[in-house]
Amino acid sequence: MKKFLFLLLSVFFISNSLFATTNDKHIFYLDNPTSKNIEITLDGKLYKLKSKTYEVLNLKTGEHIAELSDKRKVYFKIFENSKGGIINPTASSYVFNYFIPYSAPNIFVEWAEPEINTISIDNLSFTGTYKVVNDFIIDKNYIGWDFDIFEEINFDKISPEIEIKLFSKIFNPYEFLKQENLEYKDINKTKL
Repeated sequence: MKKFLFLLLSVFFISNSLFATTNDKHIFYLDNPTSKNIEITLDGKLYKLKSKTYEVLNLKTGEHIAELSDKRKVYFKIFENSKGGIINPTASSYVFNYFIPYSAPNIFVEWAEPEINTISIDNLSFTGTYKVVNDFIIDKNYIGWDFDIFEEINFDKISPEIEIKLFSKIFNPYEFLKQENLEYKDINKTKL
């Protein structure tokens, strides 16, 4: 009985310590959607991002310091309940599409008319269910989205238990402009 109790306690402490070491980390994308290479120092570590690339970071809960290439420092804090997000050192305009309707094949839904906005990216005007965000930290807690940057919208991967849902996606500007065919939404493009 003592051996069983000892074994049970050992498993509990090992699993608890594993959970504790991963629970305080949050996935953030350090993104460079511009046509220039950039450097940013985050918590003393230098990151060199080539044009139109990103790096996935696991940031711990707590305070962080970012030093931009122009030597400006940005102080930010990751809270325990953070769902991750994007670090935007170039102050680029990210596009958030909050209305990507999905309904199971056997269900008909008459969707309410969403709010339509006109946004501007690279001197092009786009009309749709979009909002533009250009904060240094774009946090999923404040602007929740289902599909991350560069994550393809794939309705085939949706759980069969979901019958009706509005999905949302965030795009970096390069990714948004690169798209030519959005099957789930009409885009009206006009040159400004």
